[in-house]
Amino acid sequence: MYEYDVIIIGAGASGLFCASQFDQQIKCLVLEHSNAIGKKLLLSGQGQCNFTNAIDIKKFIHHYGDNGKRIRSILYKYHNKKIINYFIENGLDIVIRDDLKVFPKSLKAQDVLHTILTTSKNQQVEIKKEEVIQNIDHLDGYYQVTTNSKKFKSKYLVIATGGCSYPITGSDDSIVPLLKS
Repeated sequence: MYEYDVIIIGAGASGLFCASQFDQQIKCLVLEHSNAIGKKLLLSGQGQCNFTNAIDIKKFIHHYGDNGKRIRSILYKYHNKKIINYFIENGLDIVIRDDLKVFPKSLKAQDVLHTILTTSKNQQVEIKKEEVIQNIDHLDGYYQVTTNSKKFKSKYLVIATGGCSYPITGSDDSIVPLLKS
């Protein structure tokens, strides 16, 4: 009935990492509205990509102030040590600086993106660029996502488009009006 098990809207760090994390083989589609993936990730840390930190998770939660309690379960499930292990287990050499920021040893953000994409390819992940989302419907137990070129159907939908933090990278909040409607 549906073409994909999961559709992920957004091919930034969160969307791509999500696509790499399924425990079983599923058919996954990642839709990106721009012509490139991982743009903000490639710029992070001045292109060096400090992708996490090595602070004890119990201390790290306090960096979120009052919101730390609300997101504790998420942070514990995907805590920084697990993220570090994910990258090491998938062949990325890392370095932990004295300030406990974690970087790829090469100091190249491209290596972080490559690791995520490689693990996604171990799944059945398809990435389509320049797919502008025009509509999202939930019909008879599946999602139908209409883009500028096609309609896609899936059992599950993940929206990982980021906020309006850096519009030049595609993180421009353009999905919000669609979600409000």
